[in-house]
Amino acid sequence: MPGYCINQDVQPNGDREIHHEDCSELPPRYDRLYLGDFSCHNGALREAEKYFPQCKGCPLCARDYRTNR
Repeated sequence: MPGYCINQDVQPNGDREIHHEDCSELPPRYDRLYLGDFSCHNGALREAEKYFPQCKGCPLCARDYRTNR
């Protein structure tokens, strides 16, 4: 299963982006939180929402899951 991380740096609109660990836009280690291994982005999104209320998928690696449920 692929691993997922979330950017701890908040965007101007309050969003934090979820990235697959192989994403070319993955933030530096010091600026990301490892969410775990999930079979799809939905699991990563649910996990991210435990830490941050406003999350979305990266436009490159999580295109199908761009916003909270």
